[in-house]
Amino acid sequence: MAVRAVLDVYEANGNPAVIDFYEATGNPAVLDVYEANGNPAVLDFYEATGNPAVTDVYEATGNPAVLYVYEATGNPAVIDVYEANGNPAVLDVYEATGNPAVIDVYEANGNPAVIDVHEATGKPAVLDVYEANGNPAVLDVYEAAGNPAVIDVYEANGNPVVIDVYEANGNPVVIDVYEATGNPAVIDVYEANGNPAVIDVHEATGKPAVLDVYEANGNPAVLDVYEANGNPAVLDVYEANGNPAALDVYEANGNPAVIDVYEATGNPAALDVYEANGNPAVIDVYEATGNPAVLDVYEANGNPAVIDVYEATGKPAVLDVYEANGNPAVIDVYEANGNPAVIDVYEATGNPAVIDVYEATGSPVVLDVYQASGNPAVIDVYEATGNSAVIDVYEATGNPAVLDVYEATGNPAVIDVYEATGNPAVIDVYEATGNPAVIDVYQATGNPAVLDVYEATGCFLLD
Repeated sequence: MAVRAVLDVYEANGNPAVIDFYEATGNPAVLDVYEANGNPAVLDFYEATGNPAVTDVYEATGNPAVLYVYEATGNPAVIDVYEANGNPAVLDVYEATGNPAVIDVYEANGNPAVIDVHEATGKPAVLDVYEANGNPAVLDVYEAAGNPAVIDVYEANGNPVVIDVYEANGNPVVIDVYEATGNPAVIDVYEANGNPAVIDVHEATGKPAVLDVYEANGNPAVLDVYEANGNPAVLDVYEANGNPAALDVYEANGNPAVIDVYEATGNPAALDVYEANGNPAVIDVYEATGNPAVLDVYEANGNPAVIDVYEATGKPAVLDVYEANGNPAVIDVYEANGNPAVIDVYEATGNPAVIDVYEATGSPVVLDVYQASGNPAVIDVYEATGNSAVIDVYEATGNPAVLDVYEATGNPAVIDVYEATGNPAVIDVYEATGNPAVIDVYQATGNPAVLDVYEATGCFLLD
């Protein structure tokens, strides 16, 4: 049977209509079809095996409609589809293995709709999707291994929705999420090892909700939480070793609730707690060694409840306790060596109950005790040597019961004893030598019972 090698058909005007070439085997080599105006309509080229090599289809205007290129194996190498106006609709390129290398789709106006680039293995390298207006919708880049390198998603208006960047090993570097308005919702940054470096979460308004910063080893450096109105709720700062440096908590109105500051060693430097109205509840300050320097507690109304101050050694310097109304209950002051300097105790009314003053050595200077009414009960004064200077005892009415005065040597100077009515019972006066000068004894009625006067030598003078 005869095999045609060439089959050509022409228009009346001489333009070709069909140009065909065939292999000796009968397989087509070229199959071309033309428009009456001479523009190509179809141009097909084949391998000797009969597999297509090129398959092209054109618009009547001459613009390409479809351009196909094939591998010798028959796998597609290029598949292009065009709009009638010549703009590309699909541009695809393939590996010899048949895996896609580039898969591109375009809008009718020529703007890209999808841009895909693949590794020779077929894994994606770039995957981009666009809005009809040309704004990106998705921009993704991948590592050769197939792990994502960049994953970006956008709003139709071009504002980002998600911006993600990854390490070659797949660990995230940046994970960002945005509101439709463009305000950030989440801004996260990571270390190469996958540990978080920054974790930010925002309100829809753009105000921060959470702001966290981390050390490269994963320990937190800053942990902050905010109210919806932007006021801080928690502000925490940490040392590189993970020890807290500052731990702050706030009320919704912005007033501090807890303000804590720490030494690099982890020892507290300040531990403060506040009422919702901003008044302090607890104010504690510490030495770098961890010993307390100030320990203060307050009533809800702001009045102090406890005011304590300490020496650097940890020994108390001041220990004060107050009533809810602000009146002192206990006022204690200490020497640097720990000995008491002042020990005062008060009634709830504010009247003193005990007023004690001491020498630096610890010896008492004044030891006073008071009635609840405020009247003195005992008034004791001492010499620096520890000898008593004054020892006074009073009735609950305020009348004196005993009024004693002593010389610096400890010898009595005056020894007075009184009836509960206030009348004297004994009035004794002594010389500095200790000899009696006056020894008086009285009846309960106040009338004298004994009135003795002595010479400085001690000899009896008058009765």
